[in-house]
This record gives sequence, C-alpha cells and structure tokens, in this order.
Amino acid sequence: MSLFAVRAGRRRPVFGKTPIDASQIKTGATFARTGARDVVETAEIISVHEHAGGVAHVHYACRLQHASTVLDKGPRTLALQAFVERFQKPVTRSQAFLKG
Repeated sequence: MSLFAVRAGRRRPVFGKTPIDASQIKTGATFARTGARDVVETAEIISVHEHAGGVAHVHYACRLQHASTVLDKGPRTLALQAFVERFQKPVTRSQAFLKG
C-alpha cells in the first residue's frame, strides 16, 4: 500500500486557498509560500518517509527570498499534514530558484 493511500484526498480550503493534493508531494517537487513582509519560502522535497508510529514526514531544502536577498536555510522536516497546510503553491524549479 502506498504511503499516501489514506492521505491522498484533498483537504478543505482554508481562507479561500485551494490546498495541494498530497499525491503531489514527492522527491524533487518544489513548493512555495509567501509569508510576512513578502518573504517567499521555497521548499524542494528531498524525501518523504514514514516515521515509527505511522506519521509521514517531508524532508525538504528551505530557501527564503526577500527582494534581492536569498538565504539557503538548509534541510528541514515537517509532518506531511503540516507541509500540505503550509505550502499551498506548487512551482517549477526554475521559478523557485531564480537568482535574486
């Protein structure tokens, strides 16, 4: 059975946003979100795995960009559900990693 067999359904929109489908969460995929003060946080998925206890987690490379400043923040991990709720916008690698 797939890691996403139970989790592949779409979640309800939050504040008018259409959440991503958990089936889009796979190694190499890139997502972005705009936070406070127009800081764009980009996540490139390194791996998706299930920890003991059956909770799926997403390991990703994080990059923050504001105006012309770009900061590589290194690898981070979120539970699959938290990742899907945080990152609402799939982007191509070229869109996400433009030089600032």
